[in-house]
Amino acid sequence: MKRSTINSSIRTARAVCDHFQYESPPYANWSLKEWECAGPEWNEVRDCMLGWDVTDFGSGRFEEIGRALFTLRNGRSIDPRYPKSYAEKLLIDPENQRAPAHYHRSKREDIMCRHGSNILAQLTKTGPEGGCSEERFSIQLNGCARELEGREIVRLAPGERDYHLPINPSQ
Repeated sequence: MKRSTINSSIRTARAVCDHFQYESPPYANWSLKEWECAGPEWNEVRDCMLGWDVTDFGSGRFEEIGRALFTLRNGRSIDPRYPKSYAEKLLIDPENQRAPAHYHRSKREDIMCRHGSNILAQLTKTGPEGGCSEERFSIQLNGCARELEGREIVRLAPGERDYHLPINPSQ
């Protein structure tokens, strides 16, 4: 990806945050010089890769398959200093932009629509070898238990949240 695309995406994401009055951590706006001067007390930010991330997931098609996000929390299972088993990320996706299907073997992923328009998420249970299973599974949608078909699309309006539990691949 071109640096100009990355910079433009971060500027747009910051404008979205400003519009919805979302306050980011101080390091969200640091210059390269400020990062160079940050001491070891900021190692969690570095080690857990907190902050801005702009990616096309290797697709070469950022406008279709891409994302600008800000990682607020992230654990590292191999590092006892950062034992969090979940991540918290602020996702800022323009209309018609999406991420590829993916799953996490060891992290919980909750999807919350904080502001703006709807989020559409296609949810699937993970099979024993990874990949997608067509089996029905349960999630909590706004605190209410709900059964889903494999690959079912859930629509979250602002304020709604989907809490789904990690699926043990060996089940």
